[in-house]
Amino acid sequence: LALGERVQRAVAILFALDAGLDFDKGGEVSATLARLYAGARATVLKAAFGDDPAPFRETATTLEEIGAAWRQARAG
Repeated sequence: LALGERVQRAVAILFALDAGLDFDKGGEVSATLARLYAGARATVLKAAFGDDPAPFRETATTLEEIGAAWRQARAG
């Protein structure tokens, strides 16, 4: 995929994650995740116009860590 397509896909995934938050049940966790997803979207979009791939990697690492935490929480 070209960079533009990857950025578009990443932003779409972040919007989908945000849309799936349940603020009634999730409370502060949902609010925190919403802020994180908004920040990640902004970082990805800003990085798309630069030459430094580090922001993409940092955002991906952060989301991977969150995913691992959710998987661990599900496993009990």
